[in-house]
Amino acid sequence: MIITRAQQSDLSSIIAINKRLSLPGKSFVYNKRNWIRSQIDAGNFHVAKEEDVEICAALCLEMHPKSASIETIATKAGKENMGYGHALIQHAIELAREEGKKQLSVLSYSEYRAAGFYESCGFIVRKGESINSGTLDL
Repeated sequence: MIITRAQQSDLSSIIAINKRLSLPGKSFVYNKRNWIRSQIDAGNFHVAKEEDVEICAALCLEMHPKSASIETIATKAGKENMGYGHALIQHAIELAREEGKKQLSVLSYSEYRAAGFYESCGFIVRKGESINSGTLDL
């Protein structure tokens, strides 16, 4: 597995992966071409690839003055539970630490049922009715 900063040539693959995040009745920009393109241009998207070819998962990490936040993380259909998500989270932790950030946060719709995943990555998760939030002190 190789983790790299996404390039514009990865755009279509990231869109396809992030479409898995769409939920009925939710306003969602994270699979829109313009949003993803702007995040790639900003250097915020990172991808996990198999043998430097197939993109298996993607993560968008935004840096803030004292913290960092995971805006999206998604795995390609058929590539779940193979370690790509955990590897991208570890990559995000390392990048945030290198930038001197004190905390990494994530928000997730409860419907994703991802609280256990974030807890397994070290986040302290507060479960809400529709939104779960996770924080990890760095």
